[in-house]
Amino acid sequence: RRKGAELMSGSVESLDLPAKLTRRPAALSQAVLAGMIAVADACATILPGLLLAFLHGRRLGEDLTEIAAMVSLAALLVVLGGHAAGLYRFPALMAPRRHIRRMLAVCAAAFLILIALTFALKISATFSRVWTFTWLLTFVVTIVMIRLFVADALRRLVAASHRRGLAV
Repeated sequence: RRKGAELMSGSVESLDLPAKLTRRPAALSQAVLAGMIAVADACATILPGLLLAFLHGRRLGEDLTEIAAMVSLAALLVVLGGHAAGLYRFPALMAPRRHIRRMLAVCAAAFLILIALTFALKISATFSRVWTFTWLLTFVVTIVMIRLFVADALRRLVAASHRRGLAV
């Protein structure tokens, strides 16, 4: 009865929590981090494209289907190209400044493949050149900024864990 009364009164200090509830944070594996960055790269490719299309005057629904297909294919090409170029390996994630040329080459290759596909399928008139090049610039800058931010955050996390004596 006494423990029940303590629980009811809100006294948290008197509770002994089981070891399962007081565990330390789980370590972030390199594979999980690489997957998270791949998703971030895909989002950095898709979201600016859709937002710019909406701001450029496209309506929701039928008008956005071509744009959605194009930006989704671009995201797939960027992620697959980044994987093939080794951009999701841990050293590349920790030092993105060394790999900026490779990131730019992957983005440019994906963009050129999309341009070639639009001409081959005779659908290039569907896409505004202003939207297309604004989207290219926006998603490339966004991907580079995300990579730089993640590398800085990882360096800070590693430094903080070394000060506390934790293994990351």
